[in-house]
Amino acid sequence: MTALNREWFDNLFDEDTAKVWHDVLSFQCTLFSPGEIAILKELGMSKESGPLLDLGCGIGIYSRELKKHFPGLEIVAADTNAALLRRFEADIKRLRLCGIRVAKWNAGKEPPPPEVSKCRSALLSVVLQHNQDPKSVLVALRKSLPSRASVFIIDEDDGLVLSDPSCAAFKKVLDAFSTYQAAHGGTRTFGRQIPRLARQAGLIVDDARICAHASGTLGLEPLFKLFKLALPLIVDGSPHGLRREAAKELARGLDLYVEAHGDHCSIIFPKVIVHAVVP
Repeated sequence: MTALNREWFDNLFDEDTAKVWHDVLSFQCTLFSPGEIAILKELGMSKESGPLLDLGCGIGIYSRELKKHFPGLEIVAADTNAALLRRFEADIKRLRLCGIRVAKWNAGKEPPPPEVSKCRSALLSVVLQHNQDPKSVLVALRKSLPSRASVFIIDEDDGLVLSDPSCAAFKKVLDAFSTYQAAHGGTRTFGRQIPRLARQAGLIVDDARICAHASGTLGLEPLFKLFKLALPLIVDGSPHGLRREAAKELARGLDLYVEAHGDHCSIIFPKVIVHAVVP
């Protein structure tokens, strides 16, 4: 549920922003990964899926989570941002993580590193919604991965969000992220596009699922906490960014909804999960 396209990740950013990203992505993984990984297992991901390319790995939060569920899985973690990869490499050494290698790759814009051709599967978790040309990334995977390799794609689609009673405050938060992301070439309704773009890229779409992240199982306050943590990422002086007071007002709107409805409500924030295969 990040807010900027992949080109933004090519650039370095200050330590304060890096910490916010770390906190957001860590909490997002804690909240959402159990349900998502359960579906990935149903779609065929296992410790035998390696080497697995974690494309758009960032600081490696999801790679580390995959290792917990698939201890023997070999992972090639790739990203466009060398600074993020250096952070991940430092964590790999500090935590003595085995079976993870990092590689810099701007998929669709440059040739793949040698490790990619040996990968038997790939995962793109909330990556393509941030890319101005997501189809080119999928084409690059189709050309770079071996035949019959699995491609697992997870992404969001705000158009599928449900709330009962209706939550205008949550819609305002999502609209703010959508406006900011659209200004940077991304989209927050990417989930529905995955099967079509995968087919257009020459992949064989095997299955598509909805992972319904629901307040009834996750808790309403933890679900809203994730979005409140992320709001500072779109606070800036640009025409499409939020002012600090506006961000506080959006967060307050979520708090008021919790106070008014507590457990007597339902918010569903779904992600689309697709399994495709390289011909």
